[in-house]
Amino acid sequence: MLVDTSTWIAHQRWFDPQLNALLMAETAVSHEVVIGELTLGCGDKARVLAAAASRLGRATRVEDETVHSFILRNELRCCGLSWPDACLLASAASEGGTRLYTHDRAMAKAAARLGVAWP
Repeated sequence: MLVDTSTWIAHQRWFDPQLNALLMAETAVSHEVVIGELTLGCGDKARVLAAAASRLGRATRVEDETVHSFILRNELRCCGLSWPDACLLASAASEGGTRLYTHDRAMAKAAARLGVAWP
């Protein structure tokens, strides 16, 4: 289960039992983009989240050119997604069976359309 930045941030604000269950079961994975975004956060909680995310296994990083093609092939332009979102979606889609856990509405909608949404 690839955990998006928005899920980590939500967990920082209030306890997320689903994320906690994934972490306890050791089925959550992270991504370089998520770790980078969390590292940019402010305060002690941001450092704790970045450290926690960096201790997890890593999802495959998809090359930029492949992400560009993925965006065009799946018509992801003008959907409210950011480049990091597209990188995570491409990563989840490239790893058969990997699902994406996100609290971001636009990303959740795209993930559902691509068949990589969780839950």
